[in-house]
Amino acid sequence: MKLAFLSSNLLVGIVLGQDTERAPTPKARSLTLDEVVSIVATAVETDFEYREGAINNRSTALWEAATAYEWSRGLAGENATGSKYPFMLCNLSPNMTGNQRMKMLEESFPSDDSLNSTQVMYNGEDVMCELALLQPSEAINVEGDYFVVQPFLASMKIISGTISSFQEELDTINRGNRTDYVKIINGVFCPGIQVDNINAFHVEWTDNVTNILLSSLFPSEISENYYFTSQAYYGSDLITPGNQTNSSLFWKNVLDTDQKDEVCNDVFSNRLIYSVSSIGNTPWFEINYNVTGVTKHDVGCMLTLTLALSTLPSVCAVEIHHTPKPVNTNAQWLMQTGKEGSRPFFDVGLDGEGQIVTVSDTGIDPNNCYFWDVTQGRGEEFNLLNRKVVQYIPFENEDDYYLGHGTHVAGTVAGKRATDGLNESDGAADG
Repeated sequence: MKLAFLSSNLLVGIVLGQDTERAPTPKARSLTLDEVVSIVATAVETDFEYREGAINNRSTALWEAATAYEWSRGLAGENATGSKYPFMLCNLSPNMTGNQRMKMLEESFPSDDSLNSTQVMYNGEDVMCELALLQPSEAINVEGDYFVVQPFLASMKIISGTISSFQEELDTINRGNRTDYVKIINGVFCPGIQVDNINAFHVEWTDNVTNILLSSLFPSEISENYYFTSQAYYGSDLITPGNQTNSSLFWKNVLDTDQKDEVCNDVFSNRLIYSVSSIGNTPWFEINYNVTGVTKHDVGCMLTLTLALSTLPSVCAVEIHHTPKPVNTNAQWLMQTGKEGSRPFFDVGLDGEGQIVTVSDTGIDPNNCYFWDVTQGRGEEFNLLNRKVVQYIPFENEDDYYLGHGTHVAGTVAGKRATDGLNESDGAADG
């Protein structure tokens, strides 16, 4: 059995000592806060209280301090255990394609196997960024006029919206009266962790994570591995009593409340099932959670688990698994711009009025408020006077199947609600 780049030092964090605040001096610059927010949609915006277009000197200073702290954490981990850590490598060289920028960046590394496995994170007109596992001592010496080397902070790994969604997601699960395991967390390992034996990898990784979570040192270890709960943060000149970030206060409360007296141990040891799979060369994981015996601490336990995963050098992305549910009210702006509330087609009068769309599916419920017409019947003959269904040719009968698909699809395509079969309100296609 061979596990490339896999050892226990990639599965655990490192607790830094008194020299934590001595920031190294990388030869290449790091990403600015504005740059990282434009590249990845993660917890960075929340953690650093970023506001687009606003000048916030403290947010910028905190970002720089957190980046320096992560350099220190990585170098300390490498010195102690030989660990590799994830870095975002960017090339801003002008007048190049993304492929040319990538090759130029990779050629700057002295060792042939330094970038043997990377993942492109962003490829724009002016910049190409990729993710790689590197020895921090090697990453810190990368230099080039247009190169950027950014340690991949825990905040960059937690997908946007994950932290704020746990209470809602667990409430949704509880309303469903589930008494079994449900998927709760998804994650992706960093590029460069190549697995020859997925089963052996799964066992070793799961055992290591469980041991970390159940360790008596766990609360203090996770606090030091995350900048906003670390001694370096609280000892910084940027922070004064009563002037802490909302994120630091939130996580301190979670760790103080839900790690006190080992209240999460039952969840961590008995109510989680880990699953590790691989797509191509990229291993990923999901965590299933037993909802039997839910307590008031479970949300905090899931939050703590997410934070712990984000501090592992082997993990590059963590997010909550959302229970799928239809939200047709979002379909309008998602189809038109992808920006919430923005409907430029409707703004210029392109609302589908006068257009006829054919739908072939399981059927339509004629009494559904999105199609009901109190003044007209429905049949196989063409009838342009009908409010919505100008012709209906049934496959089996004049109704949709029980839990059928057709009513939903037709409603998305051309539905317009009229609860009395006459007076309308908005649908996906307003016309």
